Amino acid sequence: MTVISEPLVSLVIAILLRATWMRSTMHPAINGIVTTEAFASQHKEVLDKLVSLWFRTVNFMEKDLKQNSTNILTYLSKVASTRYTPDEYVVAWTFDVFPHDAKEADKLFNDPSSSAYWKTTWDANNEFLLQQGKTKTPVPYSAYWGETNLNRLSKD
Repeated sequence: MTVISEPLVSLVIAILLRATWMRSTMHPAINGIVTTEAFASQHKEVLDKLVSLWFRTVNFMEKDLKQNSTNILTYLSKVASTRYTPDEYVVAWTFDVFPHDAKEADKLFNDPSSSAYWKTTWDANNEFLLQQGKTKTPVPYSAYWGETNLNRLSKD
């Protein structure tokens, strides 16, 4: 059995909080794991555990979204300008699509006919970052590892 540390759980919750905040912004959201190639190459098992924890967290949240959002709403009430009631949070959750497992994520992000196809978001993020002067060159497609990793994890 894989044991995942409490700080890792906190990181996943922070990522979900970030995703919640990002949906209200006008620029493209980066929802997922962003890391360096060196870290990803050296820590594949850690990243696999994080992806697994991500899906477990989404599934936990959706079992009773109204009840399970209380900690997130408490946090957001302290740091965000938007104030959600539990009922409003349930509606806001539907603004994004959260895949429930690697197989669903693989189809959602890697199928060119999907509304969440990774290249569409990738291009929008590159364009935004270039326009804002946050980067001088676009991030190459080769930096996206989702095709290989989600496909591999969906078979486990």
